[in-house]
Formats: sequence, C-alpha cells, structure tokens
Amino acid sequence: MEYLIAISTISAIVWMLIPIFQRNNQYFYFFLVLALGGTYGFLAFIFSIGSPVHSILPIAILVFPGLYRRFFRKYYLLMILSAIALFFGSYLITMQQIQQFSLVSFIITLIVLGFKVFKEVLESQKIIINHILILVYQLSLVLKYLLIVKEQHAGMLLFFISATFEIIIGISLYFIKEDNPKFVYKIK
Repeated sequence: MEYLIAISTISAIVWMLIPIFQRNNQYFYFFLVLALGGTYGFLAFIFSIGSPVHSILPIAILVFPGLYRRFFRKYYLLMILSAIALFFGSYLITMQQIQQFSLVSFIITLIVLGFKVFKEVLESQKIIINHILILVYQLSLVLKYLLIVKEQHAGMLLFFISATFEIIIGISLYFIKEDNPKFVYKIK
C-alpha cells in the first residue's frame, strides 16, 4: 500500500507542474484540468478533506473541452460551474457509476484527440511528438479505468503500473514541447 501512495504522490506532483511547462501548448487546458483534479485528489487524500473519487468525474468530463483552447478560454466560467456541479452531483451516484461515466468520457476524449492529431498530421505533414505523448497518455487513462471498472483487484496493480508510466510521460512533457523543432518530424 505504501508503494501505491508513493506512486500516487509522485504522479500528482509531476502532473501538477505540467501546465507550467506546457502553458503555450494548444492543449494547455487539457493539462490544467488534469493538474487541478490531481491536486484536489492529492490534497483530499493527504488532509482527508473529502473523497478523491468525487473529483474523477469533473476531470473526466472537462478534459474533453480542454482539447479546445479557445472554447475553454471563452467559456471558463461555465467550465468552473460545470466542475462544481459534477463534483457535487457525483455524491448522488455510486463509485462504480462514477468510474463508468469517467471511462466513457475518457474514451470519447481519446477518440476525438486521435482524430485531431491524425488530421493535423495529414494537413501539416508533420508528426509532433508532444501530441503523440498526449495521445499515449490519454490511451493509458482509458486502459487504466477500463481495468479498474472491469476488475477491482487486478485493476489496482495495473493502476500502479499505469501511474508509473504516466509519471514517465509527465516528466517527458516537461522537456518535449509542441513548438520545439527538435521534436517535430516532417513526413515527406
């Protein structure tokens, strides 16, 4: 159990800092939602100020509009109110339902993100490693929650493995920025 706490703590700290390193990224709000949710979960766990489980649903729902920087910036008050409503609304449903709704939202976000990255590659004829890392991260979230929803015990072990993988992706994102030409590869 100590390893799970240590990995969760390290993961929370790593992902809290990503918006600072990715502030010019088109997916900044995606990172910000994850960072704020991770920060709340971390603080809730450390200070026993509520259940971190209830922050999962607002995070899962708000990462989708986080893919659209201009939309998120324009409707940030709506996003904040939505997060609050989802947080309190999550107390009205079971933990299993929270996990299922979150999984569906993460899958939708993965599909849309995949289409956005694929379209960008086709149009620009460039592969941006930063965007591939974001896509891989979102895939790891989907796999993690799929395993948690399906099998509680094996899910926890795989949650640990996935969290370790997400730490590696997070640290990579400190250095791999979307506007760095070293990490942009032309196809032709």
